[in-house]
Amino acid sequence: MSQAASTLAVSDATACDALVVGSGLGGLSAAIRLQAAGRRVVLLERHAWAGGHCGSFEHGGFRFTRGCNEFGAGMVGLLRRLGVAVPFAPSTTLLSMGGRTWRLPPDLATAGRLLWRAPALLRLVQAVRRARHADLAAVLDEAVRDDEVAALASVMAYAAGVPPSAIRTRSMLAELQPELGYELSRQVVPVGGAQAIVDGLLDRFRALGGTVRLGVDCREVAPGAGGFVVRSSAGTFAAREVITSQAHDALKPPSLRRGLSASQLLFAVPATFPRLRERAFAHMPLHAERWIGSLDQGEMPDDIGFHLFRDQVTDDHVSYTGFCLLPRGEDEPSEARVAQVLGHVRAHVERVLPGFGDALVHQALLGPGEYARVHGVRSELSRVVVDEDWHPPDLRDPRTGLWHIGNGLSVPGQHAVAAALSGSVAADRVLARA
Repeated sequence: MSQAASTLAVSDATACDALVVGSGLGGLSAAIRLQAAGRRVVLLERHAWAGGHCGSFEHGGFRFTRGCNEFGAGMVGLLRRLGVAVPFAPSTTLLSMGGRTWRLPPDLATAGRLLWRAPALLRLVQAVRRARHADLAAVLDEAVRDDEVAALASVMAYAAGVPPSAIRTRSMLAELQPELGYELSRQVVPVGGAQAIVDGLLDRFRALGGTVRLGVDCREVAPGAGGFVVRSSAGTFAAREVITSQAHDALKPPSLRRGLSASQLLFAVPATFPRLRERAFAHMPLHAERWIGSLDQGEMPDDIGFHLFRDQVTDDHVSYTGFCLLPRGEDEPSEARVAQVLGHVRAHVERVLPGFGDALVHQALLGPGEYARVHGVRSELSRVVVDEDWHPPDLRDPRTGLWHIGNGLSVPGQHAVAAALSGSVAADRVLARA
């Protein structure tokens, strides 16, 4: 979407109070908030489906989750405030680290192990709160000094696609602000999968009278009488305000460092095959600075982390969706790399689900390039990794007058709850300007 220099004619334009570009969680949240406040809102999405990284898709005749699959408990309250009722259940994970397994939330065995490591856990919390160390790697090396507690804490580095040394302590503190309401310490999953969130948001927006146009590409935005004129593949729109989740790069300092891109793991087994007691299984090698650091340098370490979760359950089969990191720059992994990674994942899953590999009726790995082709969005786990002197820019670009939403732009965080909250914040600021 480009910003035109000249004012466009609006005689044939469809008028609205606000036009929202992009139907990810941020765009849907903004659209609902504005429509509920009595504005006439049009939501445009260039793909034939809504949701961005959130939702489900088909591959090889089986259904899988696109991206977002687990949420901080704050998502429940955010949806409730938007008038969307989606049931959630607590997330459960079997985590393998250093040859031992941990259950989250803790069972008695895990709780005992955590109690034994209480001093190291306390040092971790205090070091983050006091922000005396510049980054997570320094916190783990200088304050925690416990390999397994360090591996637990390094899960956030894996989730961000960066080594622990790239996660600034101040950024961690920002996400823990209670007023943001992320509740990241309590992870929940939507009953029915992430598609239930997208469907609930779309149904709510339409019930309020909002207009959704899928498969529409925004081509040009220019100043118009009392607002903007937007040219699209479905015609011209005149809007007083434009909120977009696209073209964020202009607002980001060039010094910002991008995280690694994720590759997607897809498996399916017969419904009769035994299942984990937990919803998810994750394998995290110790010393994350080494193995994630190697990936960040474009090298493949001997051991990589991944996580896999039970996805769609039918009478015939159960699908499992997962993610892992590949070396930086391997957007199109070779057949040999795909076979290597799939074999690595199967071997670790076999330790908790014997016979998993032989039972598979479908398996695939979507590298970053194929992920983008299939889902229409990039798979960078962390859009940006910020330095301590970086501050989120204003939502409204003073040069163009457009409102920008999405991870890392308006509220701290690089996850689904932050993206959704950014849309609500943008809508509130639009309403405050009226």
